[in-house]
Amino acid sequence: MKLNKKLGSALIILSIILVSLVSFVGIYVQNKANMEGLVEQYTLGSDLNGYVKVIFAVDDTVNTTYYDKDGNKVAEKTEDGTEKQVPVNPEENLTRENYLAARKIIEERLEQVRASDYILKQDEETGKIELYLPDDDYINLSVSAVYTTGKFTAEDDEGNVLLDSSDIKEARAMYERTETSIIPRLIITLNDEAEEKIKNINDNYLNAVEVDEEGNATTKSLSLKLDDTSLGTLSDAITNKTISIDQSINEAGYYAIFLNSKPLPVTYEVPTQTKYINSDITDEVIVTIGLAVAIIIIVALVLLIVKYKKNGLLASISYIGYVALLLLIIRYTQVPVSIEGAFGILINFVLNYIFLANLLKVMKEENAEIKVAYHKEILAMLWVLIPMIILGIIFALASWLTIYSFGSVIFWGILLMFAYHFAITRTLFICSTKKE
Repeated sequence: MKLNKKLGSALIILSIILVSLVSFVGIYVQNKANMEGLVEQYTLGSDLNGYVKVIFAVDDTVNTTYYDKDGNKVAEKTEDGTEKQVPVNPEENLTRENYLAARKIIEERLEQVRASDYILKQDEETGKIELYLPDDDYINLSVSAVYTTGKFTAEDDEGNVLLDSSDIKEARAMYERTETSIIPRLIITLNDEAEEKIKNINDNYLNAVEVDEEGNATTKSLSLKLDDTSLGTLSDAITNKTISIDQSINEAGYYAIFLNSKPLPVTYEVPTQTKYINSDITDEVIVTIGLAVAIIIIVALVLLIVKYKKNGLLASISYIGYVALLLLIIRYTQVPVSIEGAFGILINFVLNYIFLANLLKVMKEENAEIKVAYHKEILAMLWVLIPMIILGIIFALASWLTIYSFGSVIFWGILLMFAYHFAITRTLFICSTKKE
């Protein structure tokens, strides 16, 4: 029995040491000439990691349109034809109202592409937009959310627009099951106002059979576009007000973002320059603060050891394991750590220390067994822990990164505190103090 107790304690302490080494030091493997870390890195918020600044100007391009002698649009200039200068943004569209409407649409798109940690500034007189974004996996999608006008059209061979963005009720990416497979598709559902247009398209295009001079039967098709990007060809009759287009699931999801929002009332240029802006909080400042926190924790744990001897040492080991495991959870759940998130981490550290200090106090002053002391201390701290975890859940559902970061860190910290101390701390003390 005594051997089993010692083995149990040794295994728990060894596990804590291993987790701590992984969390604080990392795991590295040789990759050619470099050492590659295998442990997930922290995801830092823009207030700690810096921003990418992207400037979008209202497009002032003027295109030349060519017409033949009969007034038909042609691709190139002809000797007896005419030409017309056509601005991308007509003068009547360049208004403050349209600029503000464009900003609202862009902000809705940014929310859909998960660009929660951004700053958008707009000159209401010129429409120019400055967008500050974190340099993460969503940056290209966020940038395209601004300069993509998002005009949907269904056109015939002569360029006549038979459907446009106003006819769309909803667009979504989904998998459709066929007789032989499951195919990813972009599904566009048209609204009730498009019924007459659908009837015209079905009767005069998709269901209309023409016979050429050689007797071959053909039907017309429509070209589906988002701005100048082809979405595919519509050749089958529209049923149930639904258009189905074969796309990869990622492309379908991307196009659905723009199809579900209104087209921009003004067109922006594709940005050609970006600028990286470093955070005011440098790496040196972060390291200095981290070292200061580590020193404070070490001093506090030494005080526990001096005051409570063996139990203080066990509590200190447990504390270090909690810190190491929490930091790993934050990394692998990819919680973006902002300044507020870092503050949430410190709150978890403090609450964890208070719990262990009070647990040791109850065990010593009341000479209580670990199970009794543990349950008494958990009950005593419920009035703090339960409101904190509820607050964490509420904040974690927010789209604003600073609030989301703080809430997520608090949620994982409190949840871990309940599970970790029941499974690890409590067991460690039982194996170390239980009599035969």
